[in-house]
Amino acid sequence: MKVSWPRNYSEAMVAVQLCLRKAWLLRQRRSSPIQRLSLRVTYDWRI
Repeated sequence: MKVSWPRNYSEAMVAVQLCLRKAWLLRQRRSSPIQRLSLRVTYDWRI
C-alpha cells in the first residue's frame, strides 16, 4: 500500500489523530454510550 507523504507536519498529525481515534473508538465500543461520548468530547478538546 502506497502512502503519499503529507505536505506538512500538521497534516501528518491530523492523519495520525484520525487513525488513533478510529482505533480508540473501536476499542471503546464495549463501554456505555454516555461514557464513550464524554470521553470523546474530552479527546476532541485535546486536539
